[in-house]
Amino acid sequence: MSLKHLLVSLCAALLLAAGAAWAPPPSADRGASVNENYSVAMVAAPMKAGATGAAVVTFKVDGGFHWNRDYPAKVTVADGSPSGAAVKVGKRELKQLKGDFQATEDGATVKIPLSAVAAGQDTLRVDSRFSICNERMCLIKKASVDVEVVVTP
Repeated sequence: MSLKHLLVSLCAALLLAAGAAWAPPPSADRGASVNENYSVAMVAAPMKAGATGAAVVTFKVDGGFHWNRDYPAKVTVADGSPSGAAVKVGKRELKQLKGDFQATEDGATVKIPLSAVAAGQDTLRVDSRFSICNERMCLIKKASVDVEVVVTP
């Protein structure tokens, strides 16, 4: 094999390896968000009209990654959410560096305070931005999750 063929083969192999390692960034997910390195879920227990409660957002990290407690992670109740008039949100933006997250190496939990105004059902949409790390790199992720909140009389 000539030197020219060897260099062409070497360049092709390097380009293929680089292409295999690169993937386009994921877009924000809707619903329960599951990725090979993390999952995000949100639940809200049914509430009675006039009572208070919370929607709980849970982040779980796996695949050799850990939760980045130094990143300014935040959870934001999306504009126009909740969709109806049954629930009011007590705090629309919660931040990790302000103490709103309960975080460990395996993930984090955030409680969004809610007030049940009237009987009915609302959809609550939450957008999140967070970071997970392994020994080589840290990744910044975005995810959106929805939960139905039921208010009984």
